[in-house]
Amino acid sequence: MAAEVKPDFSGEYVLNRHASTLGAGADAVRSAVLRIEHREPMVRYQATFAFDDKTFEYSLERVSDGREVADQREPTTVSSLYWDGNALVFMDRTKGPDSELTMSWRYELLEGRRLLRAVEHIRGDGRDQDNVWVFERR
Repeated sequence: MAAEVKPDFSGEYVLNRHASTLGAGADAVRSAVLRIEHREPMVRYQATFAFDDKTFEYSLERVSDGREVADQREPTTVSSLYWDGNALVFMDRTKGPDSELTMSWRYELLEGRRLLRAVEHIRGDGRDQDNVWVFERR
């Protein structure tokens, strides 16, 4: 039996603000661009989110083997990336002295890879939130 071929998430994606369902805080975003380089098992990710008063940029690199790895920049955070069927799931867990914050993003390619949907869940530290981000491939 042949091994299942996982989808390649490589590409540049632009936020479709109107197709997204965003909660308080996230709903202030005006535009966003994701650049993903996916060479299984390595995923490199760059994001730019623009708000009225600021722009937030970040990048990450992860391996899709599910291992939890301590974040070099934030030692109280552990991160992982794993497959859930044809979806890639990014997880971050940060432990503070009196709280824990967990964030997950489940990425799926839709409509023949034309759309990227990112379902975000944030729990803990007073920031419970659920968002559905929809991006269109450029």
